[in-house]
Amino acid sequence: MASALVWQPLLAVKFLTRAAKWAANVLLTSKTKIEGLKKRADFLRVGQNPKKASTKTLVLLAAPNELGSLRVGYTVTKKTSKLAVERNKIKRRLRALVKEIFPANATIGYDYVLIGKLDVLKRDYKDLQGDLKYSLKKIFQK
Repeated sequence: MASALVWQPLLAVKFLTRAAKWAANVLLTSKTKIEGLKKRADFLRVGQNPKKASTKTLVLLAAPNELGSLRVGYTVTKKTSKLAVERNKIKRRLRALVKEIFPANATIGYDYVLIGKLDVLKRDYKDLQGDLKYSLKKIFQK
């Protein structure tokens, strides 16, 4: 009987720490709104004089914007893959990475363009996370 009384508070503490971590994560991601780059002119502006970082799986371009917001655009060319299914899957994986990593690591007030490569499909998700974090660090070290 005594062990049951000890076990229940430990379970409650374990649950509360998980809930606190989840709430902190929700607060971090809800504060930072990630908008999309939609117009060709915005993509061209980022591509004219960007800060650039490249890995085996992606190329990250960044340029300051006057809006003070965080905007991201995705592009995968036909040179990467002739199949639209593969290009769309690459973009979906990049969107998932950005949604997870950018709120905590990206600088607000910049427009970003992610150019996906075919290796995005072959790499593990953890490796892709590392590639994106590395690219963000590399861009703002200079």
